[in-house]
Amino acid sequence: MIDKKFEVFQVVAYYKNLTKAATVCHMTQATISRQMQQLEEEIGVPLFTRSTKGITLTPAGDYLHHRASSYIRRIQRHSRGLQKRRQCAFLQPQAFGRPL
Repeated sequence: MIDKKFEVFQVVAYYKNLTKAATVCHMTQATISRQMQQLEEEIGVPLFTRSTKGITLTPAGDYLHHRASSYIRRIQRHSRGLQKRRQCAFLQPQAFGRPL
């Protein structure tokens, strides 16, 4: 449902460290790096400033980090609500307004 790259981006933005994000996400550092480059290409703006000292968020990256975290929380909350309604739908077929 949510593009995995956005979830990985959130972890990278939080830790500001690709190696730590890779450990948390159970991925390789190369995979994390590739996904972040793909996300930047898809969006069309750099999200990170990379240096020998590590990474920092660009203004666009900071904006996306705050917006994405709010969006992901809302999607997860609505998904849980729909799952609960679906569980009830097995008992009450009209729970979604029409038979399943």
